[in-house]
Amino acid sequence: MNQKISRRAFLRGSAVAAASLRAPDILGNTQKPMPEAETQRLKSPVDFRKQFIGQGLDERPMSYWCDINFFEKDESFYSSIAEDVTLAEFSLASTLGDFYWLRASKQGSRIFYQLYTEYNELTFRQPLLSSDLPLSLRELIVFLDNSDIDGDLYGGEGLIRACWRSALECQPDDTDAVLNSINISSEQYQGLAPHYQQVQKNWIAQRRDA
Repeated sequence: MNQKISRRAFLRGSAVAAASLRAPDILGNTQKPMPEAETQRLKSPVDFRKQFIGQGLDERPMSYWCDINFFEKDESFYSSIAEDVTLAEFSLASTLGDFYWLRASKQGSRIFYQLYTEYNELTFRQPLLSSDLPLSLRELIVFLDNSDIDGDLYGGEGLIRACWRSALECQPDDTDAVLNSINISSEQYQGLAPHYQQVQKNWIAQRRDA
């Protein structure tokens, strides 16, 4: 038997086979391919860092990690391991260009928080060490307003206001120096910097009138 097949016969056979794969179902409807957007949705896992609960100051992320949901703690949740993440960065307009960071780590079922700087000799006082859920924006603000560097001359009103007080005392007539004394950035909490910008304006106005 001749095992050779012409190209025309091969293509005709391929077309018939392809048509048979698209045979209509019992209702006479041809199966349609899944839309590309739906296919991508099924393939892409949910990023829980970008999922939020609540609004305004009460808005909180479902997680600080893309694949760990603190609102659905199943068996895999407790065994999951996560790297430490930076929640907020504070850049001081000092001669040395100092930085503070607030970092979070997952230990078991809880989230632990740590303020730190590049200077190991500085010790931070924090109002809390851990939480069961990610902080809301309001809770983060309360955390910062009640955190200080141990022994800080300008402490007592929180890390942010300590920077403002230092700048105001050093340059009492330079409003811009106070306004630019600390830069706040947070990818997770987009409302953090705007909140302190508004608070800062009121704070400066009160000090001017005092």
